[in-house]
Amino acid sequence: MPDAPTILFLIDVLPFPGGTELHLFELSRRLQATGYHPIVCNMDGDQPMVRRVAEAGVETWPEHLGRIYAPAGRRTGREVIRRAAGRNVHAVHTFHFKSDWLGVFAARALGCPLISSRRDLGFQQTGPRRAVYHWINRHTDAFIAPSDAVRRSVLRQRGVLPERTHLIYNGLELARFDTRARRAEARAWLGVPPDAALAGMVGRLWPVKDQATLLRAFARIVPTTPKAHVVFLGDGAEEENLRALAARLGIAEHVTFAGACNDVPRALAALDAFALSSRSEGMSNAILEAMAAGLPVVATDVGGNPECVVHGHTGFIVPPGDDGRMAESLGLLLREPETARAMGEAGRERAAEHFDVDVMVRRTVELYDALGGRGKSEAAVAGA
Repeated sequence: MPDAPTILFLIDVLPFPGGTELHLFELSRRLQATGYHPIVCNMDGDQPMVRRVAEAGVETWPEHLGRIYAPAGRRTGREVIRRAAGRNVHAVHTFHFKSDWLGVFAARALGCPLISSRRDLGFQQTGPRRAVYHWINRHTDAFIAPSDAVRRSVLRQRGVLPERTHLIYNGLELARFDTRARRAEARAWLGVPPDAALAGMVGRLWPVKDQATLLRAFARIVPTTPKAHVVFLGDGAEEENLRALAARLGIAEHVTFAGACNDVPRALAALDAFALSSRSEGMSNAILEAMAAGLPVVATDVGGNPECVVHGHTGFIVPPGDDGRMAESLGLLLREPETARAMGEAGRERAAEHFDVDVMVRRTVELYDALGGRGKSEAAVAGA
């Protein structure tokens, strides 16, 4: 589609199918049907998710930005702008710090709007980076937040105007998660007991996800629910520490570390309940996926989690770091399967109503249209 207006996506890394990575994957591969041509430029080379995006038919540019203030970083930035010149770039859409920084120069050089997707509560914005973001914010035409919690966090930053912030919830292809018939096969695949009262968590094993609190909650659950079992789907630097903690708590035989998961719908089909113990979240795709799979969710009261989970209806919201409250809520779901199923069905209905991928794409396209002065594309109007 050589004459179509281009959306140039810039993202720092595309290493694995996490929340931001899957969001960009779904958005970019559907964008061509709306009359836009997507180009995904990854600033950390030819990583696994770059190849997955390319296999979906999206044009990809693997680049190596390195340190943004170094001469090599500036040369890479100039090369990206040179490649984009003449490609009818309608907007530059960025994810993460390096790309936000480069996006300012790219949008200026290409004469188009700059859109920044802010995916978290800014917990990594410290020291000098906060000052750089003040400069970036003043040159950004629109900010997309995936939750109201993130939107409020963005509004607290210097240089952000309220009229430039836009709330667009993440969206899922819900049909992928209709896997209820695969329960026994999924448990065998994960290597967990077939008769377990099974909870699970999807996410990188790193401190902000706070899997340690979930382990401590399980130490409270196991004495009254002997078949209770928890599976962690994800890898990361904290795995050794978490394994050691499970052993110290005396629950190692009730815990499975399944590693990075390349088929989340299949894994979710094995579970009775889903837990998320994070200390910070923007908008958790993991929660949305669990809801789409018909699972009740116990999640911490951080970020966009309360915007997903309706407390007492689709699951429970508990304070971060409170293993007692998490054990109380998760234990109830594991001991009362009918309650768990009813909450899971309510969660599936909520996901279908509020977090469908077509709604996310349509609202993003409407923002592109408005910023660039283009009339709504036929595909966007058809999906309205």
